[in-house]
Amino acid sequence: MGKRWVLDDCSYLCKGLYNIFMNNQTIKTPCVDICKYNKQNFCVGCKRSSDEISGWIHYSDEMRQAIMQDLKNRKID
Repeated sequence: MGKRWVLDDCSYLCKGLYNIFMNNQTIKTPCVDICKYNKQNFCVGCKRSSDEISGWIHYSDEMRQAIMQDLKNRKID
């Protein structure tokens, strides 16, 4: 019987493909591979909201730059 896929395998694969795609972007993702969310649905690693994370690949460079600027002063618990 073959290897059973588990969530960690799938997450690792998806993250790898995502990183390959994101390395071709002008403004790199602020992801620091600490993907845990607080009660307000912000990542405690990169401080982005789940909407900002999921929309990142679709955002213009101007939008990404605005988010990056906002992250400098964003405080999350």
